[in-house]
Amino acid sequence: MEYIIQLYTGGFANIQVTEEKIIEKLKSCFDKIPIYGVIIGWGIDINLYRKVSQLASQHKKKLYLWLPVFSEIGGIKSSQPAIDYLGKKVLPISLQEG
Repeated sequence: MEYIIQLYTGGFANIQVTEEKIIEKLKSCFDKIPIYGVIIGWGIDINLYRKVSQLASQHKKKLYLWLPVFSEIGGIKSSQPAIDYLGKKVLPISLQEG
């Protein structure tokens, strides 16, 4: 059995971890558990993704970029409220960008 691990770097505007810490933890995981691939995102630091991509490639692991396409980002425009299958209004959303 192999695992896919997920690395959350923090939101677009709120990076939570350093590049060095991510590489350190990822190397440790590669050494300790059987990993199939890595999912990483949301941060916008392209250098981080390059380094993680190189490391994953060296270890022959798949790499997947995680972006919040349909997720908690701002800029939501007003719209008609969604209705559930019982005909009730869906509860309001709350956003957490960082």
